[in-house]
Amino acid sequence: MLRSLVLILLLLNLAFFSWTQGWLTALVGVDPSQQHEPQRLSLQVHADQLEVIPPGVLPSASAASAALAQAIASAASDGSSEAASSPIPSLASSASSAPTAASAASTTSVAAGPTSCLKAGPFGSMEMGIVRTNIKPVLADNAWRAEDVTLEGLWFVYMGPYPDRELFNRKQAELKAIGGLSFREVRTPTSLANGFVLGRYERPEEAQAALNKLKERGVRSARVVIIRPRMQAQNVIVPQATASMQTSLNGVRLPQGKRFAACP
Repeated sequence: MLRSLVLILLLLNLAFFSWTQGWLTALVGVDPSQQHEPQRLSLQVHADQLEVIPPGVLPSASAASAALAQAIASAASDGSSEAASSPIPSLASSASSAPTAASAASTTSVAAGPTSCLKAGPFGSMEMGIVRTNIKPVLADNAWRAEDVTLEGLWFVYMGPYPDRELFNRKQAELKAIGGLSFREVRTPTSLANGFVLGRYERPEEAQAALNKLKERGVRSARVVIIRPRMQAQNVIVPQATASMQTSLNGVRLPQGKRFAACP
């Protein structure tokens, strides 16, 4: 009984081996290498471009990229319908868009730092030479601009200067005795220090009219002095100052002790 079972198993193995080698195809009518799902062939795209690589041989990264690019170009040239059925363009599109998105995100994060507009001035032509020299180590030439402005003239109705404090105090008491009179002590410019300003005006005729009214009220020693004629000047504008730029600009020395401040 055992011998019969062993004999049957041996015959079955021999028969199966013979069939896999194709020796029994004519007898059983079934080819062991026959494709049983022929519809898969219709799904293949450019199967003739596939290359079988022997074990242990890998293509370089540049060769693989070139092969992928060639496959994408060939698939696209066959028309939109065939390209839609191929997974290669879709995968390539996703792969190529990934670094682009990452690059865009990186650029956005760099440029997204908070900035603010800063302004300093106005400065005359000679002062602007000093400004340019002092901000050159801090700002690039394209990071700021000069903005032309017109400065109206400035005239004072003025009393003084007085050579000693005693005379200064006496004149101050006389001005206080005139009811409703507004005045202040002058400290700058130094040429007018130890005197009093009784009014500031942008036009000489306005200053003269104010002086005439003061004389009618008993102010005899006042006069009109010019502080600044009408002139052209420039403001320094930094339209997009970062936090580090603002810190650096705070240390820049500007004429007349002026500082950078927020743009109006």
